[in-house]
Amino acid sequence: MKLIYTAADLQEAYLLKGLLEHAGISIQLVNEHAQGAVGEIPFVEVFPELWVENDASEMVATQCVDEYCKRRKIVGESRCLKCGEMNPAAFDLCWQCGNDLGAL
Repeated sequence: MKLIYTAADLQEAYLLKGLLEHAGISIQLVNEHAQGAVGEIPFVEVFPELWVENDASEMVATQCVDEYCKRRKIVGESRCLKCGEMNPAAFDLCWQCGNDLGAL
């Protein structure tokens, strides 16, 4: 197993874990329940970590994480062509109906 990302919080960790699993990569989430130990141990030791289970998947996993990091810097909104709902521009799928926001 290899560490590929240290998340800022559990929400980000679960989001990335889902993205990586959707890409067919087996991921282990470490420190999922460690935040309750803040104060007993240094806070940097309890950040959620994503570890790739198969070392052969490391390159693809790293590319997915890099793409996520680039996309989270995108600002603005886009309208879903299926349901008309507004979504953050960094979303790939509509949060309301699940439609692919890149599809025409």
